[in-house]
Amino acid sequence: MPPILKTLATHDSLIAHTLGDRNSLHFRFFKGGHLHSIRHGNDLMVNLRYGCPLAGSMHHVALELTEPKGTHVITLIGPGSEARFSITDDRAIWIHTNELAKVTFTISLKPDGNGWDTEIGVSNLSGHPISWRVLHGLDIGLTSPAAARNNESYTSQYIDHHPLNHPIYGKVIASRQNLKAIRKNPYLIQACEQGCDEFATDASQVFGSTINRSHHLQCLGANAVPLTGLKQAESSYGALLSRTIHTNQNESGTCRFTAAFIIDHPEPTSSADLSLVGFPKYPQRNFNATSAAESCRTLFQNPEVLHGENLKESDLRNIFPDDWDLVERDEIGQLHSFFLRHRTSHVVTRAKEVLGPRPHAHILRSSAGDFPNASQLSTTALMAGCFNSLLSSGHSSFHRLLSFPRETHGLTPSTGQRIWIRLNNTWQVLGVPSCFEISLNEARWIYQLTSHTIEIKVSVEPTRSSCSTIITILSGDPVELLITYGLIAGINEYDETAEVEIDSQSASAIIRANREGLFRKEDPDAHFTLRAKDPASVASFGGAEAFGGESGHAMLVMQTRTVKSFEIEIEGHSQLAIESTEKSSWLDDAQKIDLIHEHHAVTRMNHILPWFIHNGMIHLTVPHGIEQYNGGAWGTRDVTQGSVEMLLALGRHASCREIILLTYRHQFIGENNWPQWFMTDPFGWIQQAHCHGDIPLWPLKALCDYIESSGDISILEEQVAWTQPGSAQTTSETSPLIDHVAANIKWLRDHCVPGTALLRYGDGDWNDSLQPAKPEFRERLVSSWTVALCYQVLRRLEELSRHSKCEFPGLDGFADAVKSDCHKHLMIDGTICGFFLFDETSSSSGQPLLHPDDKLTGIHYSLIPMTRSMLGGLFSMEEMSHHLSLIEEHLLAADGARLMDRPPAYRGGICEIFQRAELSACFSREIGIFYTHAHLRFIETMAHLGNADAMLTAFGMVNPADLKSSVINALPRQANTYFSSSDADVASRYEAAERYDEIVSGKIGLHGGWRIYSSGPGIFLSLVLTRMLGIRGHYGHIIIDPVLPRELNGLEATIPWENHWLSVRFEVRNATHTPSKVSLNGCELKPTKLTENPYRQGGWMIDATAFGKHLEPEGNLLEITL
Repeated sequence: MPPILKTLATHDSLIAHTLGDRNSLHFRFFKGGHLHSIRHGNDLMVNLRYGCPLAGSMHHVALELTEPKGTHVITLIGPGSEARFSITDDRAIWIHTNELAKVTFTISLKPDGNGWDTEIGVSNLSGHPISWRVLHGLDIGLTSPAAARNNESYTSQYIDHHPLNHPIYGKVIASRQNLKAIRKNPYLIQACEQGCDEFATDASQVFGSTINRSHHLQCLGANAVPLTGLKQAESSYGALLSRTIHTNQNESGTCRFTAAFIIDHPEPTSSADLSLVGFPKYPQRNFNATSAAESCRTLFQNPEVLHGENLKESDLRNIFPDDWDLVERDEIGQLHSFFLRHRTSHVVTRAKEVLGPRPHAHILRSSAGDFPNASQLSTTALMAGCFNSLLSSGHSSFHRLLSFPRETHGLTPSTGQRIWIRLNNTWQVLGVPSCFEISLNEARWIYQLTSHTIEIKVSVEPTRSSCSTIITILSGDPVELLITYGLIAGINEYDETAEVEIDSQSASAIIRANREGLFRKEDPDAHFTLRAKDPASVASFGGAEAFGGESGHAMLVMQTRTVKSFEIEIEGHSQLAIESTEKSSWLDDAQKIDLIHEHHAVTRMNHILPWFIHNGMIHLTVPHGIEQYNGGAWGTRDVTQGSVEMLLALGRHASCREIILLTYRHQFIGENNWPQWFMTDPFGWIQQAHCHGDIPLWPLKALCDYIESSGDISILEEQVAWTQPGSAQTTSETSPLIDHVAANIKWLRDHCVPGTALLRYGDGDWNDSLQPAKPEFRERLVSSWTVALCYQVLRRLEELSRHSKCEFPGLDGFADAVKSDCHKHLMIDGTICGFFLFDETSSSSGQPLLHPDDKLTGIHYSLIPMTRSMLGGLFSMEEMSHHLSLIEEHLLAADGARLMDRPPAYRGGICEIFQRAELSACFSREIGIFYTHAHLRFIETMAHLGNADAMLTAFGMVNPADLKSSVINALPRQANTYFSSSDADVASRYEAAERYDEIVSGKIGLHGGWRIYSSGPGIFLSLVLTRMLGIRGHYGHIIIDPVLPRELNGLEATIPWENHWLSVRFEVRNATHTPSKVSLNGCELKPTKLTENPYRQGGWMIDATAFGKHLEPEGNLLEITL
């Protein structure tokens, strides 16, 4: 039988019906009435997520009907709906009939096209009086389709949901997109004519977590849980629950909802917007459908979900007989998670998965290498039954095979790889397992069911672009399996056509992205293969046609015969792949690093380090995260921090060198600065053209870091191309790297405030939430943090100049001028400001911001200028002590060092000073002003000051492994993954401002922020190895400068060093820093001098040649006494 060739459909080809004019506000429907999208023209989406032709959308309409025999829930739109759909010229109609009632639901656009009305008519057929109420829910985006699909969570954070009180209609939800889309602020206001007392603004309030599938909504039914009102979170949703309506037998009743849409609403929501709410005056009328009533039901719309049962602890002990560490339990002793003591593995129970707002997940990456390579396959494994998703090979954004659930509520079982079991003649999809084991290159699900125990393993190959899924029935009879694959075959599902070739005889498929797509233009032969290891076990293999779908739907379905085990392999193929030059596997190295001490902080640190190395390598080589699932790019600031620092700490100088050369290749010729971010090769021409004012400092700092550590001064003579501004193409012209550095310094000189040596703010600094709102701020505003970083970098360039004997034009006297002007303008009454706004006509006067004298923001202290000034040696001893006391008094909270002493004011989206800080309606990420990265630099500062106790305490506050032992108000979160922020459990920015003292004091719970996609994990690793343990290279010397509290006396460590492994023993006797004795393999070493440190006695500097003479191929013991 010849292979079957299929072409996957596109969005436009799947639209079966349109209500309204496509040039203005209109609805797009799939066959059967599932919402595809609500659009205004082609450029604006009103809802947040495209619907799926197989699983439907997040648009949900349900009726709760109560009669003498009980309460029933009838779903009209959403999972489980049995309504028949039809459409006329001016309305869409759904009709559901049962023995109790005939229910008709209609949507019609308003005559002026600025909104729509919905009407639910209920005819009582029960023979008894009934009471009923209606839930109407819609995901809300109010942005461009590209922005919504780039990241739904980010889009949601900037939608201001404002509940208004109407004298007749009760609660009204107004939703304004604060982040401009097509230069406008789109706006939606929704109300119910019969009145509303319960509402929700986030999908999590309506749908709950995946464990709630497959049940009706918790806010409806006999045991309904009331909706909780305003919640500004990451899944924007408008849900209104009508007041109860009473209808006598043989009579009819009506409930109506309305939505007014305004394409541009520049002002924040106010009570004046209630005038926008209006209902049509005409009564119900008859209508004749212009299409036949239709229903499109598929396997994926309302499947039975099979969750694993909770396991007894004794059962878990049998499954995981190894010793357990960092056992996590809830307040009643129920087991949540643990680490295995003797191997890198973390286990999570069902009981924990159902608690957190962020489902447990893990990114696996195949193939070797610590530098991006088209041979690297990555896949995201979700605990809640999505075994492979967002699977890509060659490029993490542009060459994807499998889709990703763009929500966290279990509503889209058509996404990714899912596994179904036929039980009682019904296909049931696996959901949340009994337990989930995460290893560095493998994930494992165990489902304890009534009749079976099932194990599923997903693993990636260490040397090939390959991923395997193995399904094993550990107990119970053999079963039939269905394995479904939601496809992308490109960048986003249904954006472009793709080719699928299915060979049912070999149970294999070849999937090719569109040949005009970005990746295949670079690699025409690129493709994926998917195959069963045992074709004889496969009963059928094809698309979704046999399960209610159509040939063009982006789905592959493999059905097995009755089996006890089954294995499938997915492999990526690319001609762009190159052989890795990695000398040793980073996976192996990650598991060799070892810290041994009885102190709990060391146990926690030892368990988290391999995971942070993994997280750092994902960020570097296949750039994306779990929440920030789109990526494929390097942030210029990010890769030159965390990635460089991680690689240097691991002794991986070759890859670090490549990063620096590639980064300098992206320097704009003539302009001498950088893009804010750029894609990894071969898509380096895709980049953000402008950059924040601090960006040009980071390549310089990374270069100094690299040469200090490696001694490779020859890199300065390396010929490096440039990037052409505008076209972003690489130039044929090359220059020695030293010329790039000279151009870099020239840019710094040219972009100072006239008459000063202070860098202009430009488009911002490290704190992305504080990007300037007004164009004039770009020229007149100065960031003290950027200035402190500039000073630090210039001093290190001076040192590089001395060691390399190279002169850098423009460097002489620059650092001194920066220091002088910093103290002249930025240090007001002895305290450094966060920013200084120069007067429009003068470079000698202005006003401080984020300072006790701040008259604009009300914020008095900023963390990062203080810590960076200490790290760079900009402060005197007295200034350091003063600012350290300010940090301790005003910036340290229960969860660590916070960016500011209070959050910026939020006024409904009015933007006057800082963009994101005043636009985001959600108190999370950097808006919540605890950003883990900034806390890491606080840790580095404590090490620099020799404050060992504060350093160790601060490490614990951002170590997710047993976080509760350091942060008492930490809420359950994934314990083996880096989180980028600490997000207070508050409903809105207003609540955060009102209760900020409670957040600081630890009285309000804290969620973990976005995971993995950050330079933070690499920085954490570097701080442990090079600052806490204190071993690093410096221009032909070995620095021995550990900073350890006395309670870590006897600490032992195994760490990499220059193609060797060192066993290090520490004795902490008389001090917490500065060695008194160092020996290597029994030979005592002497320092040539101490490191320079203006705030404490420095560490030892030992000649690298002398150190190397005592190194053995194996079994090296370094003993350090403090």
